[in-house]
Amino acid sequence: LVKAEVAARKALTLMPDHQFPHMVMARYYYQGHLDYERALEHLKKVRELLPNHNWMLYWTGAVLRRQGKFEQALASFKRASELNPLNSLNAYDVGNTLLSLREYKQAEHYYELATTLDPNWPLFCAKKASLYLKWQGDTQKARKVIDDGLLHNKKMASYPGVFHVLFKANLMDREYEQALKILKERSKDIVHNAIFVPNSLWRAEVYGYMGDKELEKQNYE
Repeated sequence: LVKAEVAARKALTLMPDHQFPHMVMARYYYQGHLDYERALEHLKKVRELLPNHNWMLYWTGAVLRRQGKFEQALASFKRASELNPLNSLNAYDVGNTLLSLREYKQAEHYYELATTLDPNWPLFCAKKASLYLKWQGDTQKARKVIDDGLLHNKKMASYPGVFHVLFKANLMDREYEQALKILKERSKDIVHNAIFVPNSLWRAEVYGYMGDKELEKQNYE
């Protein structure tokens, strides 16, 4: 982070009225320090220079969403998606923001758009599958999304988000042995952008449903 700041500030000194250094400084404050207000100050500068800059709109949406300003974030993500309709990440984050607003049907549309634009990105597939668990409790739909994704990309099987969806689907179907098998196959804790849960916590939950109080207690400890 220290090296990043030195480089970014040097670029800003050399090109104070160019959008790129301000974009870098915005991400430095947002991702490096969770300093949302200072990030927005630099994004505002980019907006003054280029009001339709795709990544300015995207990162503005990301910062606003972290602040809990979901409606404003949605507007920014949607504008980015309108300006760059072939960008799958734009569509995906419109879907994510709609999911946070519990606008499930609309979220489904944008997740489908993202997976159509890039069927090989496991993140999109896993999130669309997760949507069906949260929205409808439909494990069959969720599993089908994963199966269809694997037809495009076999490597998707190793993606943490896919493990997470299948684990949750097994819990909801009361397939507890299968849930434990997934945790055993994936020895590492499930970690991705929005979640970190140690495998011991997942195991404790499963053993609790199975009625094994001793193993449940051991894993919670």
